Amino acid sequence: MWDPNYVLSVVKDRDPRIGSTADIGHWVRSGLDPLDCLKILQGRIISTHLKDLNEKSPRRMTFPMVTGSPTFPPS
Repeated sequence: MWDPNYVLSVVKDRDPRIGSTADIGHWVRSGLDPLDCLKILQGRIISTHLKDLNEKSPRRMTFPMVTGSPTFPPS
């Protein structure tokens, strides 16, 4: 489950080594503010999964980080 509040509810009473991946692109695509999600999961983030999106909308495209170029079509 990707919702940070749900993840926190599952792990909060467990060993502190149990946590979550911070999937920034998934949060943005789901209409969540990544900064808010990071604050909710503070201390429980084990890894990150970063994506560079061209906009916060259903029409967004994924770009290679900091290139400003779409990943498709491949070059």
